[in-house]
Amino acid sequence: MTYQEFKQAVIRHAEAMGIAEYEIYYQAEESTSVSAFRHELNQFTSSVEGGLCFRCIVNGKMGYASTEALNEEQAERVVRTAHDNALALEADDPVFLVSGGQDYEKIDREGYELPKTEELIKKVLDTQEQLYAAAPTVIDGSSTQGMAISMDLAMYNSKGLDLNYHNNMSAIIVGAGNLGRALAATRMFGRRGVSRLALFDVDESIIGTEIYGIKVYSVKDLSEFCKNE
Repeated sequence: MTYQEFKQAVIRHAEAMGIAEYEIYYQAEESTSVSAFRHELNQFTSSVEGGLCFRCIVNGKMGYASTEALNEEQAERVVRTAHDNALALEADDPVFLVSGGQDYEKIDREGYELPKTEELIKKVLDTQEQLYAAAPTVIDGSSTQGMAISMDLAMYNSKGLDLNYHNNMSAIIVGAGNLGRALAATRMFGRRGVSRLALFDVDESIIGTEIYGIKVYSVKDLSEFCKNE
């Protein structure tokens, strides 16, 4: 089941049980990470994770339930479990759901298909070879890494809230030499929903300047920059 299909199933079960106030929160993430060192792959991870939380108000109490599986059986289970949990509560804490707004900004972004695992591995290995070929001083201690991440968030409730969000990533380019300048100029980041925040380098002659509209900072400022951003 897709999230939208599961949402509709949850709504049906909630209405069938006479639950008037309820809310759904959904999160899903798919990621692949590849790292190369000394001309070979030295790390590979791939994961798919996420889940859905359902909560409802019954007799002034808030009950909760969650699931990682999206199917008809789980749709019925989370509604019934949250309902029963609410009935079992004795606390008198105030509970409420937030109503949806009248208007939300819609962001139109060019879609981008994440690279397949084989493509990501090839790109990382090719980049590793380019790194070693860039200068005779590059011998050891240099690795290349590629990562593809897709994250989706969604919230829906019975009071009019219905939001869907596809996560954006931020990238920092370390090194403003030929490769760094090429990365700063490329349009692939925007197509992937990635914003380029800053460039970092050790060359005093370019620190403080801008390359394709991106400011160059000293590598010494990298740690503090990451904390603030």
